[in-house]
Amino acid sequence: MFKFATYILTLSILFVSCFSPSLQVQASTLVSGMFVDVTYEEVVLDKKTTEKQLSKITLINDKGKTITLNIDSYASLFINSTPTSIGGFKEGMWVEATVELRNVKELNGFFDIAQGSDSNAISNSLTGTVNTIDKNGKFIAINSKDRNSVNYYLDAQTQVFKDNKLVDLSVLYEGDRVKLTLAEHNSTTLSTIEIIAEGIKVEHLYKGTIQQIDTKKKKLVVKNEKVFRNWDWRNGSGSISSKPFTAKTPIYVGNKKIDESQIRKYINNEVYYVTIEQMGQEVVQKMIIKHTNERNLHEGLNSVDTSNQKIRLSSTGNIAYHNGTIIIRNGRLVDASALSQSGNAYVITNGATTHQYANVIHVTNDGFQSANLSNHEVYFGQINSVGSYQLTLTNANRLSNNYWYGLGYSNLSFSNDTVVVEDANYGTTDFTNSTSKYAYFYVKNNHIVAARIVGSSSPASSISVGRYNGYWYWNSIEVKDVSQWQTGNWVETTPIYYMDTRWTTFIKEGKVITKSDLEENDRLFIIHDSYTQARMILVD
Repeated sequence: MFKFATYILTLSILFVSCFSPSLQVQASTLVSGMFVDVTYEEVVLDKKTTEKQLSKITLINDKGKTITLNIDSYASLFINSTPTSIGGFKEGMWVEATVELRNVKELNGFFDIAQGSDSNAISNSLTGTVNTIDKNGKFIAINSKDRNSVNYYLDAQTQVFKDNKLVDLSVLYEGDRVKLTLAEHNSTTLSTIEIIAEGIKVEHLYKGTIQQIDTKKKKLVVKNEKVFRNWDWRNGSGSISSKPFTAKTPIYVGNKKIDESQIRKYINNEVYYVTIEQMGQEVVQKMIIKHTNERNLHEGLNSVDTSNQKIRLSSTGNIAYHNGTIIIRNGRLVDASALSQSGNAYVITNGATTHQYANVIHVTNDGFQSANLSNHEVYFGQINSVGSYQLTLTNANRLSNNYWYGLGYSNLSFSNDTVVVEDANYGTTDFTNSTSKYAYFYVKNNHIVAARIVGSSSPASSISVGRYNGYWYWNSIEVKDVSQWQTGNWVETTPIYYMDTRWTTFIKEGKVITKSDLEENDRLFIIHDSYTQARMILVD
C-alpha cells in the first residue's frame, strides 16, 4: 500500500512539473507602447446611481499600430517603479502592460530621461499630432493638450527620424503623431522630430442604409453598401455588409453628435462611414447619418476658417463643416486645421434646399504641392556641360503648380548617391557621355537625387494624381481615383487600367524606389508623356 501511494505521489509531481511551466508561459503577455489615453464606462449601480469605472487604455506600439486593452481598478500601476494612480500616466509616456486573459494586471510607465541629463530634460520634449506643415518648410504646428495649435520652427540642424532612421521632411504629413525635442529649454526651435506613428490612414469611404446596429458586439450592418471610388459611389461587396466599430467611434446625425444607444432610431436611414485598417480588418472610424439631401462639389479649396468652422470654395463660396465632418487629406483622416494650403476638394454636403454643411471634405490632389515637399523640385532640360559634381542645363524647365516654366539655363549639383538611368540603355549609371541629351531631374535643395535621360526634347505634357491599384503586366500599373490637371483645374477622369512604366522613375520619401515597393492605395503623382506613358511617379 505504501509503495502504491508513493507511486501515485511520484506521478502527481511529474504531472505538475510537466504542465505548470507551459501554463505559466501562456498566462501573461507583455505589451509595450506609447500611452495615448484612458477610457471610462458608466456603470449602473442601482436605479438612481451610476458610476464611471476604469475600462480601457489605448497604446500605440513601435510599429504605429493602435492597441486597446481592458483594465480595471484592480490593476497594479507604477511609474519608474513607484506606485501611482491612472492619472499619473500621460500622453506620450512609454509603458509596458502585463496582460492576462486580455486584462491588464500591471501597468508600468517610464519617464524618458537620458543618462547624463538633468531633471529638466523631460520638459524639452513633447508629443502631439501635426496639423500644419509650412509650405516653405520653416515650421510645423501641432495640437496641444488644450487643442490649440502651436508652431515649432525648423532650422538647418533640425533632424527628422522615423523607425530609428534619419529621414527627410518629405516623410512627414499632417495627421502624423510626433515626438519633438526642443533645441533649448523654453525654445520653439526643434532639435529633432521623431515620427512616432503615421496619421490615421483611410481604407475606404462608404455609404449605405442602416439595417441593424449591435451596440454590444459593436457591429454596424448596412444594406445597399456603396464605396466611394473614382469620384463616384460604386456598388460595394453585396446587398448586406457588416463592419465593426469601437466604443470611441463618434456617431453624428447631420451635425449633431448622438450616443450609440440612439442609433436604433435611425434604422433604414442612410449613413456615411469611413474605415481604417486594424489587425487585418476594416474598422469604422467615424459615422454620419444623413439628415436631408446630398449634393456633391469638386472645386478649388481657397481657404479654411477654423474659428467659424467654414471652408471657402472657388465657385460655391462658404460651406460650413462640423465636428463630425469626415476630412481626408493625403489619404489620412485629419483635423480641419490641416486643410490650409490645399488644392482641390471633393465635398459632400447636406441640406434641404442648399449646401447647409459638409459631411465629407476630401482633398483630391495635393500631389507635388504638399507642404512637406517644399525643398523638392522636378526639372527637365538639356545637359549642356558636366563638371566636377556639377552640371549645367540649357532649355531648362521647372515644374511649378503643375505647369512647366522655362528657366533658360540652370546649374545643379550631383553626387555619388545620385541615381542616373537612361531609356533603353541599361549601361548608363552616371552623366558620362550625357552632354546634349535631355533628361528629367528630381532635385532636393539643388542636389540631383535622380535623373532619367530620355530621347524627347520636350517635357511630358500631362499631370495626373490617383491611387495605385495593382498591376496586370510586368511593365505597367493600374491607377484608380484619377484626377488630371486640365486648363488650370483638376478634373476627375476614368481609371487608368494600363500605365506603361518601362521608362519610369519612382520616387518615395525623397529616394528612388522600384515598382515592387508600391503598396495598394499608395497615392501617386504622375508626370506622363501620354495618357499611358509615365516618366516620373512620386509616391506617398
